[in-house]
Amino acid sequence: MTPEILDYVTDKAMLKAWAHLSLAERVLKIHEKFNVKMAQQTLGLWYRKNQIRWRKPQYKMLGALKRGSLLQDQAEWCWQLTTYMQRGFEIIYIDETSSHLWDHKGKVWQPNDDSVHIYRAATRGHSVTIIAGLSSDGGNLHWQLSKSTNKEDFLLFLKTKVHPFVKYPRSTVLVLDNHRAHHSLVVTEWLKEKHYIVHFLPPYSSELNPIETVWALLKRRWGKMLSSQAFEDKMLKISTQARQKKDEFNYDSDGELILSTKQKMSQRELERGLTHILIWDMTPEKLLKISRGCRRQMLKVMDLAKKAAAEQVVPVAEELDLGAEE
Repeated sequence: MTPEILDYVTDKAMLKAWAHLSLAERVLKIHEKFNVKMAQQTLGLWYRKNQIRWRKPQYKMLGALKRGSLLQDQAEWCWQLTTYMQRGFEIIYIDETSSHLWDHKGKVWQPNDDSVHIYRAATRGHSVTIIAGLSSDGGNLHWQLSKSTNKEDFLLFLKTKVHPFVKYPRSTVLVLDNHRAHHSLVVTEWLKEKHYIVHFLPPYSSELNPIETVWALLKRRWGKMLSSQAFEDKMLKISTQARQKKDEFNYDSDGELILSTKQKMSQRELERGLTHILIWDMTPEKLLKISRGCRRQMLKVMDLAKKAAAEQVVPVAEELDLGAEE
C-alpha cells in the first residue's frame, strides 16, 4: 500500500464518512479512486497496524451539532460550579435511572467457537426508578425507589431524602438535568422557599454529572446478579411451582420454558436486589472518589474551551476563570 493510499484510508474524516461501509465496500471505493485492487484482509491488516480497531463508536445527539456554543455553555457551567466549590458550598448531584429484568452483563468469557447462553424473561418485566443524589460532602448517597419520575415523586425525594440531611440550604447547590419534573412549578416553588441554589446542566452534558458513574456501576452489578447461576436456579424453582399449579406456559423453539414476568420475579424482589447493591456496593470511599472525579472532568472541559477560543473555533466569555485551581 502506497503512502498516499494509507493516508487516505486512515484519515479520521474518511473513517467517519465510511463508518457505514464494510471492508468489501471500502476496497471497492479504493479501487474506484486509485485503480488499485486490494483484498479485504489486507485493508483490515493495515488498519490494525495503524492502531485502528473494530469497536463501538461514540454516538452524540444530532441537536448538539446545531449548538455552536455548546462547549462555551459547558465551560461557563463548570466555572460557576467551581466558584461554588471554592466558597465551600455543598454540591449534590441528582439524577434518575431505571432498572428491569432485561438489564444484562455486557461481556462474559466464552469459547471462540461457541456461545454461553443465559436465559432471561420473555418480557422485561417490572421497572423500578431510582432517584438519587450524590453529595460532595463526604460522598454520601441519598436515594429513593419509585415507580416513575414525575414531579410528585421527585418532590417527595427532595423532602424526605435530601432536605433532612442538609444543614445549610442557602449554601447547598443542587445539580439537575433538564427533566420536565425538575422544572415543574411545584418543585421550583419548594426549592425557592427552602433557599436552595439550583444549577441546571447544559443540554447534552450528562458526562458532567458524576452520578452517571454511579448508575454505570449499579447497572454492571445488577447485570451480574441477573446473569448468575443462583438467579437461574431461582427461575427454575418458580417454573417448577408454576407447573405444579397447571398454569399455561409459553415455550421457545427448543422447547425451553419461557417464564412470564410475574413468574420470574416480583416487584418486591426486584427492589430488594437493587437496594442490596445501593447499600453494600456503593461505599462512601467509592462515592467520594467518584465525586472528586467530577472536578477533573470540569477542568478538562474548561481547558478544551480555552483551546477552542485560542483557535477561534468557539468564543469563550472573557470573564471565565479557566485557570482555576484544581
